[in-house]
Amino acid sequence: MSKLIYAFATRKARNIANSNDKRIRDFQGQSIGYAFATRKARNIANSNDKRIRDFQGQSIGFLSRYHQNIIM
Repeated sequence: MSKLIYAFATRKARNIANSNDKRIRDFQGQSIGYAFATRKARNIANSNDKRIRDFQGQSIGFLSRYHQNIIM
């Protein structure tokens, strides 16, 4: 996959681990999946591991430090 999806730290699509809404959203705010606040798939913004993981803990991309993009 070479899809580029944007994650914005808005109230609507805010920090996954600290939000009651565990869905990961694309740049339009549409849900593209769920993130579980486990140690393995922990909070993107506060983690040294920038990879975003699916519900099984498999990496589905990572969060770019400089562009705030999720690279798939």
